Amino acid sequence: MNQTHIYSFTDGLGIESDSAITADVRSQPARDPQVIAIEESRRSVLVTGGSRGIGAAVAGRFVDSGHRVANLSRSGSSSPNSGISIGCDVTDSESVQLAVKQAAADNGPIEVLIANAGVTDDKLML
Repeated sequence: MNQTHIYSFTDGLGIESDSAITADVRSQPARDPQVIAIEESRRSVLVTGGSRGIGAAVAGRFVDSGHRVANLSRSGSSSPNSGISIGCDVTDSESVQLAVKQAAADNGPIEVLIANAGVTDDKLML
């Protein structure tokens, strides 16, 4: 039988228990992480800056987990097994609109956004 625990979010704040907010948390058996990954898979993911580095690694992990990935980059290229590649300059709103439309047409409505695109000027750090 599962045990129920009641936790108060106002413990130690001097708030009377009549007005305290409580949560009913039921103990549940641990779930297998692989089952959770399967249940949560098949989301439509959009990754910006996905042609290399962190963006490519993140896109690859989503693909490996069964998600549908649209990988945006200025070059329009991406590493193998990182989803569909779409050319997009995120500093150009028209380019972004077209890329999102293409990603949604290929993978369905965007459910997860990884905003990874960035530009650095190393001279600014010196």
